[in-house]
Amino acid sequence: LPPGAAEDLRHSEAGCRMPPPLVAAAPALDSSGADAGQDAAGSWLTDLQAYERAGRYDVHPGLLQPRVRGKTNAEIAFEERGFCTVTQRFRDPSREERQQTLEGQERVKHLNRARDIQVRRERKDYDIVNHDNRLDPLRKPRGRANAEACAPSFPSTYVDFNIVSNVPFDDHHWAAPEQRTRARQREPKHRLVPASNLKDFNIVSNRYRRDHEEKAFRDQQL
Repeated sequence: LPPGAAEDLRHSEAGCRMPPPLVAAAPALDSSGADAGQDAAGSWLTDLQAYERAGRYDVHPGLLQPRVRGKTNAEIAFEERGFCTVTQRFRDPSREERQQTLEGQERVKHLNRARDIQVRRERKDYDIVNHDNRLDPLRKPRGRANAEACAPSFPSTYVDFNIVSNVPFDDHHWAAPEQRTRARQREPKHRLVPASNLKDFNIVSNRYRRDHEEKAFRDQQL
């Protein structure tokens, strides 16, 4: 007989009935319950990590980087020698050329921007020198540019010279050389001077204009 079978047999013979043994039943597996357990474990782990992190001191990442080496006085002096304070130029020709190119481009941009602002803010829409509308190039379509360039140019003034410099338009004019008005060739008038105004004696040099020796001897004789 197996172990304990003889004792069970004696109890049954005596009329004593033993209660059934108590055995814990295995819990039923449920997918929703398993997910809930995992969520609870994850939240608990997150809370624990947050609690541990709250007790720490955060260090800036820049403090962990290697220190940047600064320039020495010798290096600074060497860089300063690259620019000549007398001629106001860089000693390196290529660097000076790049700097001049950059300055030229920035100068043109600044002047163009200032010109646009001037045209927009001024009340006069025409140029006081050539009396042309300064906003026409912005309003005219691009297709008429070539037609207008080939059209003959008409004079905008009654004179054929620049009133500021007194130079003919052939040499001093705002338009291109092929669009400038041609000055009319005029012969000078002959000037008539009264005979009484013609003096044969120069009061500055105290000499006669012609035959000074003969006329001076004549004056001595008289």
